[in-house]
Amino acid sequence: MSNSGYIPDNKNLKKSSGTPNLHFNIKNNILFEKNKGNIAYEVTSTQVPAMVGGAVVDLHLTKGHIREPHWHPNAWELDIIISGEAIVAILNPDTAQLQTYHLKEAGDIVFIPMGWWHWITAKSEKVHMHLFFNNDQPENAKDQMYCV
Repeated sequence: MSNSGYIPDNKNLKKSSGTPNLHFNIKNNILFEKNKGNIAYEVTSTQVPAMVGGAVVDLHLTKGHIREPHWHPNAWELDIIISGEAIVAILNPDTAQLQTYHLKEAGDIVFIPMGWWHWITAKSEKVHMHLFFNNDQPENAKDQMYCV
């Protein structure tokens, strides 16, 4: 099963260790918080050890706030709008061209390649998004993530 995401030798799932912990409430791990309307929750393999190869962020922003410009040296990112409207801006490192995407309805997505600078701007009063990564410990260009 090449390139499918299936990991046949997942060392975090030991057959002799019983049932692995496959459940976690994302609200129990705050990634950053400016206030109750501008908060991000994260689940990685730290919270669910069997979750090798992926991570998720539950992002909430309010109008006038952004998820600051940053990039991931070890993961691509897939952003999905759940509710509200947001602008996702991506800087192409090869051409220095700024690409912007207006996510306006539930289900709109944008893909951000690994190593590309990007940021998210809330356009509606409230924005709710899910951000998926293809690394269970995605790294960021900044030491601390926060809302501006």
